[in-house]
Amino acid sequence: MGRYIGLYLNKGQGGGGLGPTEPYDRSSGITTDANNNVTAIDLGSMAYSNMVYDAGNVGLVTGYTETIGGVSDVWEVNYDSQNLVTKVAKFDPNAPRYTATSNMYTVNENNTPVIYCNTENVPAGTQLYWDSSSDSDLTTASLSLSLSTVGQFATDQAQVQVEFLQDTLTEGTETIYFRIYTDAAKTDLVATTPAITINDTSTGGGDGSSSSSPVDVSTDWSTFAAGKTSSDNGKYWITDGTTTSQTYCIFRDGGWIKVAQMNANNDVMNSAEMNAAGTWIDSEINTSQAGKLASSLINNISHKNFLLRVTGSPGDAFLNSRQGSMIFKYIGSDTLPNWGTSQDPTGQYDLCLDHDNDGSGYEIMRYSYESRTLCSQDGNHGGNGSYWVSDHNYNGSWQNQIWGSSSAPICWTISNARIHTNMHWMGGPAGGSGSNQQWGQNSDNAVAFFMQPQ
Repeated sequence: MGRYIGLYLNKGQGGGGLGPTEPYDRSSGITTDANNNVTAIDLGSMAYSNMVYDAGNVGLVTGYTETIGGVSDVWEVNYDSQNLVTKVAKFDPNAPRYTATSNMYTVNENNTPVIYCNTENVPAGTQLYWDSSSDSDLTTASLSLSLSTVGQFATDQAQVQVEFLQDTLTEGTETIYFRIYTDAAKTDLVATTPAITINDTSTGGGDGSSSSSPVDVSTDWSTFAAGKTSSDNGKYWITDGTTTSQTYCIFRDGGWIKVAQMNANNDVMNSAEMNAAGTWIDSEINTSQAGKLASSLINNISHKNFLLRVTGSPGDAFLNSRQGSMIFKYIGSDTLPNWGTSQDPTGQYDLCLDHDNDGSGYEIMRYSYESRTLCSQDGNHGGNGSYWVSDHNYNGSWQNQIWGSSSAPICWTISNARIHTNMHWMGGPAGGSGSNQQWGQNSDNAVAFFMQPQ
């Protein structure tokens, strides 16, 4: 206790003033309890006993008995919400007393704890007032509520039940205090609750309409995408809990997130976000601009599948003359590599052709691992090697054949600024797709990449 408020409270005429703190160098005379709180101090001519501690903040002395020359006085100590001493006064058994508590000291957003003010020597029917250290964490309805009058529900007690706001902001764990006042102007503070911890349960869960209400792609994508159709396609804000960005989303086959677009031979395999919220996200695919999300955000999408579209020259039959999309889906536990990391698929995967880009009528070839070097004319040369998922594979079997030719051989390379294709059957109804077709290297063509959270 001496460490906080000093000794010799009665030293000097009139008593009650804080005296100097003196070092204690005796080997005995201090008694502590199981929590290592001092319960008594014997200084010979002076003694301190009956130490009372605030139950919510271990180490804060709220009362004690001081004995000097055989004369004892009881003192009480008051603190503010920052646990700083505001008053040390001689105990008056008839003075009003207030203690603020809660029935919950760890809450989640949307919880409804009850805040109590227990009183002594306060007349029944007395109106008390409250506020908090963080009103923005409470619902508007809660802020309009009043404490019950003293004794309305329980003897010598006032109470109010508040509700914590269920927002969509990722804020981390927070702390709040509730304060009790005797006046409506809230200038006479008489009690403060111990700290209440607010768990942040609103990571994600947003509707994607703004940066303050993003969709968490790690936890909430399936709920967000449920029930949406192509009429909902458009720009949305997404987050992984750390990085928040806006991009274009399409809602077919479980929904897809646009993560990058190649155009005009710009390198899209660097780690930083490129052309954030630029024109590249204005539509599913366009030739206005290259761009990408931050690689950390791309990598945090739990993913096994990607969708690829091309537009512009050359006039090849690839993807039904560029009207459809290529969809890669791992069958087993394999996952896509980090963005910018080359991968030769070792697991079994389905390669799908969506002829009309509408999520129906897939043509599907299933491939198993085959150790073939990438075609030299399709990306396996200096400066244009594989930077992500690329494969040269003959080991395929039809799962659903509609228009495609009977042969399985395909080869594609995803480089840093363009793709190279030799995809044969993936021309679909437009006919066979030729070799060494390149997309993304010119200003009049583009490649769009989408991923699907699992």
